[in-house]
Amino acid sequence: MPGEPRVHVVIANLMFVERVGRALAALGCRGEPAGSVEAIAAAPGPVVLDLDHERLDAIQFLTRLREDSRARAVPVLAYGSHVHAETLDAARRLGATAVPRSAFSSRLHELLAGLVAS
Repeated sequence: MPGEPRVHVVIANLMFVERVGRALAALGCRGEPAGSVEAIAAAPGPVVLDLDHERLDAIQFLTRLREDSRARAVPVLAYGSHVHAETLDAARRLGATAVPRSAFSSRLHELLAGLVAS
């Protein structure tokens, strides 16, 4: 709907896309798929990023986002497998709030509320 705050969603797993979309709608926001840094930079806004995205290198994506002056400061909520602690740490070093997938799932509404409030 027009006027709803937009959150860029960079997630490949359709089940998670649906869950995030429903949670964002409950917060009065809409999730919008974003497949490129350019799309986010053209309309800066909060980002939800799957660090285990199978079609892109999420850390490279986040690095490019931070290098773009138009999108450098957008808040990013990233999630990924707990066994990839180095990826979670790399995302944190790039300024993202990065949590294991289990925490993302169990605290979804709380995390998204914090994202859209930032």
